Amino acid sequence: MRFIHTADSHLGASPSRRLFKRHEDYLKRLNECEDALFKVFDYAIKHELDAIVLAGDVFDHPRIEPRLLKRLENALNQFAKPVIMILGNHDAFVDVKRFPVLNHPHLHLLTKAQPSLVIGDVTFIGQATQAFDLDTLISMIDSAKTSKKVILLHGDVINKKDDHYLTSLNQLKKLHVDYIALGHIHQHQTLTKTIVYSGNLEPMDPTETGDKGFMLIDLDKHTQTFVPSSTRQMHHITVACEGDEDDVTLTNKILENIKDYKLSHDLFRFILTGYKPLQTQALERVESRLDEVVFAYEVKDERQTMIDYDALKQNYQNTLIETLL
Repeated sequence: MRFIHTADSHLGASPSRRLFKRHEDYLKRLNECEDALFKVFDYAIKHELDAIVLAGDVFDHPRIEPRLLKRLENALNQFAKPVIMILGNHDAFVDVKRFPVLNHPHLHLLTKAQPSLVIGDVTFIGQATQAFDLDTLISMIDSAKTSKKVILLHGDVINKKDDHYLTSLNQLKKLHVDYIALGHIHQHQTLTKTIVYSGNLEPMDPTETGDKGFMLIDLDKHTQTFVPSSTRQMHHITVACEGDEDDVTLTNKILENIKDYKLSHDLFRFILTGYKPLQTQALERVESRLDEVVFAYEVKDERQTMIDYDALKQNYQNTLIETLL
């Protein structure tokens, strides 16, 4: 069996607005983020895959537009094969009354009432974030009759301080299963060969750097392949400042640091470090120059004020300030 593992599509969510200086660019990005999940369906159809696994947070909030639900229904019709889903922490509110697409014959929502699905020689077992129980999970694994088993979970298995911490990675390693499809962490992470956070499909927030995509799983060949699929990437660029830069010099320094990137395409956070003059101007003029060449960005100013102590002493000779300096 070959299937896709993805998570955290957050249908209905909006990308960070502060990155966009032009409204038309924001709308373009909004469409790209919405399209991401449906591109996964297109890939599964093109490559004739057997199933799609959605490991939680398919939806971002309860106010999903009807057109999005209709679009998901159309994707399920076109794929016409099993799509196995669990609820995460963001879409725990989902119910059939508000989301009739959950009744679709090809969409299988794993719940306490129906926690597993058998497809051929594979049992898919899933627990929603709020329903996680390790003992129950172990019992379901032990009672599964098929030769292969896949687990769907949504939550943190690394950081105990996370409000949605499930259990430890060591506990998951003890489970006798073929693959554990994790959701919740937006950064793709291969914890072991068969325990994987797919990550989300598109960077939605300035913190979300790195490759974005989904996992392609072949249970028969025992392969797990990450497939990059995002339209754009988020980059963090650190720019060291000496304290004497005017707006033109600072703009040129930023652009020099990103000359090898896709300026008119990707997303950026510029982190200014080092020093800035005591009497510094706001960054609006720098941003106006960047607007001409960079698609979307934000500037994070972490510079310290550079103080010329000798000049201050000269200005405050024979005063208490000179003594303190």
